Parts: sequence; C-alpha cells; structure tokens
Amino acid sequence: MNLAAPGIGMHRTWGGGYATSNGTSDASAVTSGAAGLLLSALPNLSPWQVGARILNHADAIDTMPSNIPFAGSLGEGRLNVWNAYNQPSRARLHYISREHTDADGDGVFLPGDTVLLSGFSWNLLAASHGSLSAEMEAFSPYVQWIDSTQSLGVVQANDTVSHATAPFRFVVDPATPTNTLVHFRIQYADTASAGRTDFFLYLHPQHMLWDENDIHISVTNTGQMGYSDGSAQAGIGWRRPGGAAQLMEIYFNGMGFWLGHNQTVLNQTLSAPITGCCPLDQQNHFQATAPISTIHRGDHGVKTIRSYFKDTLLNQFEVMRYAWGDTAAQNRGILFLDHWIKNTGNQAINNLYAGYFCDLDMHDSLFYRNANIAAWDAQNRLGYQKNANHPVSFGMVLLQSGTPHYYAIDVSGNNGSMAITDGFSDAEKWQVMTGGIGRPGGPVSDFAQYLGGEIPQIDTSGCALFSMALVTGQNLSEAQAFAQEALQ
Repeated sequence: MNLAAPGIGMHRTWGGGYATSNGTSDASAVTSGAAGLLLSALPNLSPWQVGARILNHADAIDTMPSNIPFAGSLGEGRLNVWNAYNQPSRARLHYISREHTDADGDGVFLPGDTVLLSGFSWNLLAASHGSLSAEMEAFSPYVQWIDSTQSLGVVQANDTVSHATAPFRFVVDPATPTNTLVHFRIQYADTASAGRTDFFLYLHPQHMLWDENDIHISVTNTGQMGYSDGSAQAGIGWRRPGGAAQLMEIYFNGMGFWLGHNQTVLNQTLSAPITGCCPLDQQNHFQATAPISTIHRGDHGVKTIRSYFKDTLLNQFEVMRYAWGDTAAQNRGILFLDHWIKNTGNQAINNLYAGYFCDLDMHDSLFYRNANIAAWDAQNRLGYQKNANHPVSFGMVLLQSGTPHYYAIDVSGNNGSMAITDGFSDAEKWQVMTGGIGRPGGPVSDFAQYLGGEIPQIDTSGCALFSMALVTGQNLSEAQAFAQEALQ
C-alpha cells in the first residue's frame, strides 16, 4: 500500500441519482481526481512526478490511535492534494531496473546463496541534499544482510544512481523453507523521507521462469507447470509476452505432468483448491529430489531448465525433465519438454502412460472460461485450446511415437463429458490417460484437456525418454505451424 485516501461514507452519483458507499473504488476515484487537479495546476509534471508529489506530501497518520495497529502498513499517509500543490518540491526516489543475481547467475536463490540486488535509484523531483541514503530491509527472518545501506549523496532532479558497483547483498538462511516469498523495501532518507519502493522475491523456489521466446511459463521441480503452489502465487502461469495468464489456477493446480501405471495415476495437479468449488483430493504425488537449475547445451537452444522429481505413491519412478527452446523464428512459439523416466523398482515396467493435464481459461480472465474451444488436431498431434471470440491459441503436442491419448474435458461434465467439478475420480483419470481419443472436442464451454502417450516397457533400473512440446500462436494456424515444426 502506497497511499490512503477517503473511502468511507462517500456521497456519489449512482444510477441517475445519488448514493452513499464505501470502499477502495471510492478512494481510487478521489486519488485519480486529485492527480487530475494537480496536473491541471502544474501541467509540466510527468505522470511519475504527479504521483511523487502526492506521495511526498501526504499526511502522516500512523500515530493516530485507531491506526497504531497498522503503523508501517499505511504507505506514505493520507492524501493531501493542497500540500501536493502548495509545498516546495523535494527529492523523491524510486528503485528501478532491478537486477537480482547470485554466484551462478541462474536467478534461483537457494539456502546458503549470496544474493546481489542492483539496479538504479531514480530521483523524480528536486535535487537531494548531501545526506541522501538508501536502506534495504526484508520482512523475513530468512534474509541475512551483508550490505543493506548505501550513501547516495547529491542526486540531481531526474537523474539516476547505479547500484551495480556496490549492490545490496544478503545470504539466504540455510533453514529457508521452499517457496518462501519475501517482501523487500528500499527506503530513502534525505532531510525527510525521500521515497520507498517495495518488491517481492522467492527464496528457495520450486520454479523457474522460461521467457526466452513467445512462451512465458514457470517450470517447477514437482511436475507442475505454471505455478509451484496451489494458489497461483508461486509462478506466472502460462502466457504470451505482455499478455495475461491463461492458466488461472483459481480452483486447483491447473497444469502438470501425469504418470500412469496399473490403474494408478501419479500427478501434482487437481489438488489444494483455494475455494469451495470442487471436492478434489490432495494429490501431491511428486517430490523434488534436487534444486531446479538452468544449463546450457549447444544442441538444445538458448537455455534449458532442468528439474528432478520422484513419485511418492508407488515409489517406483524418478523423472528428469528438460524444458528447452530457442528464439529462432520457426521455433519462437515452442517449448520442448523432454522427460527421462527411470524405473527404480525391482522389476520391468510394461505399459507406462505419460502426458500432461492442462486447464486453460482463455483468453484474458476467468470470465472468458465458458467461451472456450478445446479440440484434437490429429494431423499435427496437437491438443489446442482457444477462446471462441479470440484468435490466440495455446496447445500441447505429442512428440512421442505411438497411439495418442486425448480428452477434451468439459469441466462441469456437460455435453457427454466426464466432469472435474464433481471430484474427478482416479478411475476417470485412468480412462483419460489410456482411452485413445476419448473426446476430441465439444461445443463451446469451460474446458480442460489431457494429452499423452505410452511407453511400452522400462527395464529394471532402465530409463525411457518421453517427449512433448507446448506451442502458442497469434492464431490457430500459427500454433499448428509451430506444432509441425516441433514434430520435425
């Protein structure tokens, strides 16, 4: 939170008349109105500078008796548009172009790693005094600071100071749990408060970001894709550059790798619902066996994300997954997924099934989900999904030879489909994994889909390769072209 503004008992226009209402919708309108007033009086200000003046001259309210429990959480204080206009301008800095690195440069901050925070401090308003300083803090016991304070001296208006040669540094505590989201704040002080910037970082994450081409997705080391938690926080989902997440994960872990053997389905999806939508079991059958990491292989594009996980139900399989791609024009809409599956049991495995479940909500938000199309394209071994009213398409391609297994699932069980919202039983999952082209599509609805194949045999202590690809296109034809390229 950066600023407080009136939002209780607001008298406003409503439905051709007037009404009294409460909430952030009212506070936002008051703030935007104040910004408009300030800009009309000081038309040479940039939008950044308008915001900076409003924040610099807010009224401090932390010490008001009713606010004391919330001290430090109310931003710069209460909006005061007169002060923002009338008071002399003073320095206001903002932390921009942040870079977060560690020794191996992979951007994955594991227990024991030393993390360097660099970037620029940008002064939006008047020149600072010589006493200007910047202090970085973290609201977490798992951050052990090495260097948290810097003296910036005089910074002229609209000038920047680089932190590249003297970054803020900290060590990730060895006891840091997985997927620890830490709130950081850089606070500037001159003769008075000179601004602050808040941001968040994951420590000991179970996911990494792939964003080298038109596919932007978080890859995890627990079999999931898009997010490594059950609440759509740890990761970015699956999206195109600059676009919204198509993988919403509102109700359950919406995308991930499945293994099936002897009527048992191993998966990390369809668990931990964050609403009362669906009576789904807690199915977390894969456990990371090593930190997720990046490697560079000359024959595998610009970057490869490598993850290791094992099954915790049958205790019979270990998986090493490589997610890789490149930026060449013919491949820019492809992410390859190669899985080396090891049989750790004491006998050969016959008829092992593998694939991916994916529940997309195309194209912009959950509110579009009932206008989705999902269908099987046999020629391109492609299961695709798109919005009926929008051309952008996402899909999964089966690169494995042999019989494909595909099912376009109407989430609510309409039009002859099995349902997810009634629980999606293990028997139904097994049917989806092994039933060939069980349902190649259906009328416009809210869809999920499964696509996979079969591995005939893995000897004791042996390994087998299973390969798929994700594709995306500005339209279905482009996604199909990328599918054809992936199959080459």
